[in-house]
Amino acid sequence: MSANSELDQLFLDRLNKAINQVATLFKKHPLDFLYESDIQVALYSALYENFEYLRFNPNAQRLKDFKLPIGQSDGRINPVKTEYPSGKRFDIAILDPNDSDINKKIWAQPCKVGIEIKFWQVDGTGGQVKGDVQKLLDYQQMREKQNRPFLGISLLFLQPGTPEKRLKGYEPLANNTDFPSNGLSVQIIGINNDGLWRRNASEWLAQQTRRDKTD
Repeated sequence: MSANSELDQLFLDRLNKAINQVATLFKKHPLDFLYESDIQVALYSALYENFEYLRFNPNAQRLKDFKLPIGQSDGRINPVKTEYPSGKRFDIAILDPNDSDINKKIWAQPCKVGIEIKFWQVDGTGGQVKGDVQKLLDYQQMREKQNRPFLGISLLFLQPGTPEKRLKGYEPLANNTDFPSNGLSVQIIGINNDGLWRRNASEWLAQQTRRDKTD
């Protein structure tokens, strides 16, 4: 694997830190999060702060359409975006500062990370994650052909009191929550009497998703 196809450790550490920040908030104030969008907003804010150091000047089409105030903006952007890129629309994306595409508009630049969020609630509502996993796998495979890094993250948050039967079929769950430098990570985040727990179901769900696609 070439250097271009891996994410550096500082990047991964900050990514993990931001998710842990939101997971801790979720544990402390679970009723602050009533909708999936509440989690999306909190995670966007945490990621935006953690990746402020990666501001960059995008090399993209249509930038001249933006009339920036003279002396008030240097044109650099924070790489963290929501509902990005156009056409794919991950819940949250982190752009690749080293891979701007002059042939694409600013709304469709290459992504280094794509995050999809699902929120299961006590009333049994909340969508399945397999569609998210497939969406992330498809983008990762496209980036792999370009020899560029991409980490797809599927986050499943469980509201306290979510029926445990809903988790059947999401086993086995490993305890390792480290992110790979390139590939897929499926994280399940919940709260029980022992406190906050966070597990990884990446390998199993990826296998299930690929199997469903070929059946």
